[in-house]
Amino acid sequence: MRRTPFRLRAGFSLPEMLVALMMLSFIITGAATLLNVTRRQQRTLRLYSQVQTDLRAGVRRATRTLRHASEVVSPSSATNFPVKTSGSTQVIVLVPEPTGTSPSVIEVRFYLSSGVLYAQRSDVAGPGVALESDVQSLAFNYFRTSGAVRTAVDSTPTQATEIQMTVTGSSSTMTSSLTTLVTMRNALTVL
Repeated sequence: MRRTPFRLRAGFSLPEMLVALMMLSFIITGAATLLNVTRRQQRTLRLYSQVQTDLRAGVRRATRTLRHASEVVSPSSATNFPVKTSGSTQVIVLVPEPTGTSPSVIEVRFYLSSGVLYAQRSDVAGPGVALESDVQSLAFNYFRTSGAVRTAVDSTPTQATEIQMTVTGSSSTMTSSLTTLVTMRNALTVL
């Protein structure tokens, strides 16, 4: 029986095995790092999406009412409203009621209290209907459009034909804002 020389035997030497293990460890470490980064990005995107979805739901409900308003009220005659003026932190609008109801118009107030966006009707005592929670800030700006010219009327909101609403909300560590400009459809017919 003939023996093959040591050099011709199949197999790996210890240095070759160490190099292979080191390369494998780099590949595994890179894959694990990439996986962690991807998970963090996915969580951030999920939180951002959730904040945007929640803000859109609350703003959509508010814009439906604002769109049907005929005017911005300041000061309000409603006894249920603790703050009677429209300004940068709240808006009070006059909205027509469905035909045949009394009164024919109602005042609706949108405001922020303790992180909750509320819509309060003048004929309802209490804070009103919660539209959105986890709200950080709420701001209103007022504009009047005549022809093709839009003018800011923040100091006299009763002259407004459009209301800009900016809502900032949060979910966990993610904060996002949403801004909408609403034309009061019934205000255009009153002009």
